[in-house]
Amino acid sequence: MYNTFRIALVTEYIDNKYNMEGIFRKRKQKGLFWTEPELEKMMFSVISTFSFLQSLGICHRDIKPANLFIMNNFEIKVIDFGESKEATKDDENDVCMATIR
Repeated sequence: MYNTFRIALVTEYIDNKYNMEGIFRKRKQKGLFWTEPELEKMMFSVISTFSFLQSLGICHRDIKPANLFIMNNFEIKVIDFGESKEATKDDENDVCMATIR
């Protein structure tokens, strides 16, 4: 008997209108800038997200505006873990090196 297995990854759908790169470009064209409280919320969200990933031993390695989504409450969601790797202490480099574009 032949069995086939299908593996699927189910994720949350996020509309592309929340993409940080697109939002930044549209706001720049209109001369609109984020306020200090908005920036604080976004930075706190980004820092806490990557802190959590680091605690799990995950290194994203492809941080860029196209991989960040800003929700209505200024919470940041991170996508595209295709370049990520497990950061372990026995690695030659003890630090999670990220590609920031």
